[in-house]
Amino acid sequence: MRLLILTYEFPPLGGGAGNAAAELVRSLGDRADLEVVVVTSSMGEYEVAKQTFTPNSTIYYLPIGKNKGNIHFQTNAELLKYSWACHRFLKKLLKTESFDHCHAHMTVPAGVNAWWFRKKVPYLVSLQGSDVPGYSVRFKRLYTVLTPIIHHVWKAATHVVSNSTGLRELALESAPQQPVDVIPNGIDRELFSAGDEGVVKNDKLHVICVGRLIERKGVWELVKGFRTVLNEMPNTHLDLVGTGILDEPLRQWIHEHDLADDVTLHGPVEHDIVPQLLRRSALFVLPSHAEGMSNALLEGMACGLPVVVTETGGTRELIEGNGLVVPKESPEALSQAILEILSDDKKRGEMVQASLRIAESFSWDTMARKYMDLYVTPKPHKT
Repeated sequence: MRLLILTYEFPPLGGGAGNAAAELVRSLGDRADLEVVVVTSSMGEYEVAKQTFTPNSTIYYLPIGKNKGNIHFQTNAELLKYSWACHRFLKKLLKTESFDHCHAHMTVPAGVNAWWFRKKVPYLVSLQGSDVPGYSVRFKRLYTVLTPIIHHVWKAATHVVSNSTGLRELALESAPQQPVDVIPNGIDRELFSAGDEGVVKNDKLHVICVGRLIERKGVWELVKGFRTVLNEMPNTHLDLVGTGILDEPLRQWIHEHDLADDVTLHGPVEHDIVPQLLRRSALFVLPSHAEGMSNALLEGMACGLPVVVTETGGTRELIEGNGLVVPKESPEALSQAILEILSDDKKRGEMVQASLRIAESFSWDTMARKYMDLYVTPKPHKT
């Protein structure tokens, strides 16, 4: 079988969607009966990587004039450049090569190109978040134009797949007749697991948030709410892991409010270093305004962290005795939930065990196996 994967995000570019695409390719890498071709974005010039990521994959990196200063955030102009570059590339590729199925990561821009070449290759679309109408404030105006296009792409797909039940429900709000499967993201269980580091370092209780520093991730509310936490529990410390367009504004705000000793902006951190920061922490916070299925949250849970999350998308369905759910965009609610967990060792210990239990059911191999079933199924499941 030959599988074509279209994704504008692929490591080192992008966030959770790019990581999910990479883990899918990696999990399919030992299948001798499968050849995988990925068409994605490049940080530099055109590049072809054959059998270096996995033994059965070829990855085509297309130049989009990427601003290397922010590799985890793609501008609208960069998305358009990828869409056009991908279209031109596929037009040439499909003249000489054939594929059994195409997997488009996100409806826009990848799904649009998959739809364009649908007569040559059947395709499925995996929903990641902002490609679902109503998900992102950033695309609020664009959804007016994009929604009919998105529905057209979904309707022609063999399958539409969401990474969470919450995101599926949002998709059905604008397209109630559309069949949508749910396949959750996974966790690298070898890399992310509970360790022996302990949660207290230098008499500090570390609260950690891993994600892009953008408005949608709710980092402003977390930083502002953390001042209340410090007033009640001075022995706490906030770690923000990731980078984004809010990096410099946050640094300036932290400096102006004399919080440099209490809040650390780690910037971009190599993926294999993140578990060390998680294991020394007492609590994971995900204050997003919108979320599909957060890889970072799953990884925090796999490392045994209690969690505080906002009432968004697929996040709520990951909470079952392992943390607290608070209203989004509320510094006060975040601070009170953090204090409630950190001040009760017994409750925090119970939440640790609950996080570990829930995380056991998530696997990248399971995700890949479910997608493989859909690649060979000619018609959508009825839901």
